[in-house]
Amino acid sequence: MEVVHQLARYVVAARERDLPDQARAAACRSVLDLVAAAAAGIAGPGPAAIRETALATLAPGDHPVWFSGSRAGSSPHRRSRTL
Repeated sequence: MEVVHQLARYVVAARERDLPDQARAAACRSVLDLVAAAAAGIAGPGPAAIRETALATLAPGDHPVWFSGSRAGSSPHRRSRTL
């Protein structure tokens, strides 16, 4: 847990400083890369298995599943399970 606390302290402290343009550009490229990779791989067997698992297991709520048109957390499979 110590690593998580260190990371949290870093994030809180970083909010108090201006983000350099180079860091902001790198963060934007990373997000764009993530979204592009998710869109490109949406039809693969791995992402399909993850979506199915998410639809069946995520806690109740409204969780959009990128590029699929579905929302996790409200699956009939989830609601019908007994604890």
